[in-house]
Amino acid sequence: MHQFLGKLSLYDIIVMVIPGGTILSFFLDYYGVDLLFNGSYNISSLAVWGAVVASYIIGMGNHVIAKKFWRIIRNNSWLLSYSLEKAKNEYTKELKNLMKNVNLECCKLDLQSKSSLEDKYYEAYSYVLEKSKYGDISIIEGQVAFLQSMIFPMVLMLFLFSKHNSLPLFLGCFLLLLISLYLIFDRTMLIHKQVWEYYEYTKRINKT
Repeated sequence: MHQFLGKLSLYDIIVMVIPGGTILSFFLDYYGVDLLFNGSYNISSLAVWGAVVASYIIGMGNHVIAKKFWRIIRNNSWLLSYSLEKAKNEYTKELKNLMKNVNLECCKLDLQSKSSLEDKYYEAYSYVLEKSKYGDISIIEGQVAFLQSMIFPMVLMLFLFSKHNSLPLFLGCFLLLLISLYLIFDRTMLIHKQVWEYYEYTKRINKT
């Protein structure tokens, strides 16, 4: 068991085990099943092992479903165009003036077709992962993956708290759900924006 737990990465624990464990806890509580305690209040090691494995498997299934569901906004052309415009607007005035005199391909993308924009984003994303020294994007992607994987578990917990007539917990979970939905869009936009920025910066540095 210790070898298995030792091989779990932080990403596995955050994106798979925690959401999977939340879903498992919901169904155990909903059906009145108590597997963690064997008669007394001593935790069974077998039950813990089974709970971790079940949580991981359930979490993987939940992650696959969440990833497919949220794919509609991951690289949506409107979001790509909006994030590109936002990245351009946040440059300094001096850099904006420089852009007018330099052939920067991605700064013209919002005038191109949807397919051209998406193709250029994938090119920029691959280039940044390979050439850029900035590592923020992978961290933010992990945050987005966790938030996306927690939406369904949080909805289940809302049902659970309503079953127990726990208004404070219900409101707290509902607030977390709303915050999570907002953060998914906010973090996704940040990923897009940083890809465009790092693409331009890295290209410019490598040309000098």
